Amino acid sequence: MDNISSNPLKKFGDFAIKKYQKFVSSALADDRDYSCKYTPSCSHYGQDAIKEHGFVEGSKMAFMRMMRCHNTAVGGNDPVLPKGKTWDDYDEKPAHLSYKYESAEKIFSYSSHKKVEHNSENGEIIANPDTSLKRYLKDGLRAGVTLTTKLLGGVAGAGLFAAIGTPMGAYLGYKAGRDEIDDVNANIAKKYSPESVYGFAKIENSLAKPSYKIHKFIEENIGSKTLANVVGTVVGGPVGLAMGLFKGMKAGFQTGAQYGKLFGKSFMAEALPERELVSFPKSAKIEDMSDFFKDKPSFDVGDSRITPVTGKDVVPATMAFIGSAKESIDVNVYSLKSDVMKNLLLKKAKEGVKVRVLTNLGGLTGEMKEMNRKTLKELQSAGVDVKLYPVRQAFNQVNHNKLAIVDKQGFLLGSRNWGHTFGKDDDFDVQFMGTGEGVKQAQAVFERDWQVSGGEGKRVKMNENSPLAIIGNEPGDNDLTSEIKKEIQSAKQSLLISATWLSDKGIMKELNSAKERGVNVQVLLSNFPNNVNAYEFFKEKGIPVRVFTPPPTEQQRSSFHQKMIISDGSKVIMGSCDLSSQGLYLNREINAVADNKELAGFLTNQFKQDWEKLTSPNVKFLEREENQKKKKDIKDKILYMSEQVPASIQKVGMLTAGLISLVSRKLSPPTLEN
Repeated sequence: MDNISSNPLKKFGDFAIKKYQKFVSSALADDRDYSCKYTPSCSHYGQDAIKEHGFVEGSKMAFMRMMRCHNTAVGGNDPVLPKGKTWDDYDEKPAHLSYKYESAEKIFSYSSHKKVEHNSENGEIIANPDTSLKRYLKDGLRAGVTLTTKLLGGVAGAGLFAAIGTPMGAYLGYKAGRDEIDDVNANIAKKYSPESVYGFAKIENSLAKPSYKIHKFIEENIGSKTLANVVGTVVGGPVGLAMGLFKGMKAGFQTGAQYGKLFGKSFMAEALPERELVSFPKSAKIEDMSDFFKDKPSFDVGDSRITPVTGKDVVPATMAFIGSAKESIDVNVYSLKSDVMKNLLLKKAKEGVKVRVLTNLGGLTGEMKEMNRKTLKELQSAGVDVKLYPVRQAFNQVNHNKLAIVDKQGFLLGSRNWGHTFGKDDDFDVQFMGTGEGVKQAQAVFERDWQVSGGEGKRVKMNENSPLAIIGNEPGDNDLTSEIKKEIQSAKQSLLISATWLSDKGIMKELNSAKERGVNVQVLLSNFPNNVNAYEFFKEKGIPVRVFTPPPTEQQRSSFHQKMIISDGSKVIMGSCDLSSQGLYLNREINAVADNKELAGFLTNQFKQDWEKLTSPNVKFLEREENQKKKKDIKDKILYMSEQVPASIQKVGMLTAGLISLVSRKLSPPTLEN
């Protein structure tokens, strides 16, 4: 074996892998409970391979190991094969040697593989020091270093992937142009592992598919394999080279930026080790937390258990959930003016429960704003930790979340506000009560928002790739908006929309496009006046649309307040986000995205009932409030105008307002006094 210290290339490879292990691999494990399927791990395998076989061959072996570390891999013991040996020399062989890989015809029949993105931003919440100046300086330093390493990683990744991808693309394009990809894969299987072919097939699909199609087109339409080989030889190499250069740079920048970001975060966590991890007790079931939920239907969504609550059950369910707290309550809501919920929180605080409240200081009128201020001061006087989310009220921007977490064991998320009419009205809302892994996701969102609002946020360790995702939205971070649009664009059979406020022109066009490609689209709107344009648009396009008609009630009011999308009878997107440009691009919003047919079926039945029972042929929208009709207030002017302009202007206007809000967030944070 060569001495690694005397070989510059080996020394460089060993150094690079060690830094990866320290600053990237550790961050992956910390963020996602990530662990390699194989022993030794891929990075340690790479170290051993370079030491044993040299930099070039060892790097190839490490690459092929990563190709076989995929989601269907068996895993297990997989050491580096010593130089000059074969697995035939050993009685015990790695499990991956028995893997059966697919033919080139099968590989190239697939559409492009879906890109799986891991957004662990919410899982890296750093505890803040005491003084605000120190906090801002350290936050700024962390952000600056992380952004720098992200960009440097992206550039380095683009260069590396382009350098590797260009010759690889040329070679694969040439081979695919001659229909010899099966020979390539047979060599990989023989030299490295059949299971490595599975991962490598994705690269072949990306780089060599055009050349393969050219060959097959000529062979099938002209009938000459010789001519197909000649054209494939001439065209395949250049086409593959171009694909390798372009896709290599693109994939390299994305991958390098991701790892650069993890490197920067991990490096700064070591340099400024002010981190505290939220500890979670063993999760209970919602029905164990309160007897109220014992007869309610629940659904297992991955490692989470979800109990959907609708209609008249929402208020008692919320009170039962909060009332079950024994140790802690974390509340992140748009409005907290309810005497019922205020008194319940005061009662729990008196019992010794640690209560944290994050909300807005606002309202549609001065009277409501004062009501909110009074409620929050009363809570604060009783020892409740109260924070105000920093927003620009000049743009009618709000923290629109409706989220609560009890004892780190259960979460509540939905469309129900805790306003002054809570318990005194017949609002038609939808709410998820959940336990399990979803609690960690909800807690990560709360800790992030708490930090943004000046509190000491804590880091939350989460598992990812769950069929339940809790996704936030705000200026500069529109993951939820992207998820909503992606789901509408990918729907194949049906889209059921329940909307309090639907005025975003982009969403309206996406729904019409879905209808035109044969998707059954149904839209149930509240009688909120901002829905007039959407109603007229859907009627014109022939999309079934109905408007909520308030049923007779003895309560103060009755309104339809759902914000829900059910796609293809299997996926549900539900929470606080209205389908308005304000909700999609300006506010702080939070939604749950659940992939579960049984849960979707339950809510589909609820939608059908609402469709039949809560609408009538006589469509009547509420009148705008007097100050809105006259448009005296600049905020109302902006909102009214945003409903009239084209989609592109609507989006740009909200994004601009959002950027101004981000810049001003730390310059003038809100207080209970202003």
